[in-house]
Amino acid sequence: MNTQWGKIVFKILCWLFLEILFNLVGIDELLDYSEFALMPKVMVQVSCSLITA
Repeated sequence: MNTQWGKIVFKILCWLFLEILFNLVGIDELLDYSEFALMPKVMVQVSCSLITA
């Protein structure tokens, strides 16, 4: 159990370090955009009905 928590904390600290490093270098927004661009496209359909009085 202690090993699992250690791995989780290590991964979080690595992620945090990389986020800070990328932000200082100035490529964090580029990486965020690439995540957005590579996400699967999901189309949401909204139906509206007119309410008349």
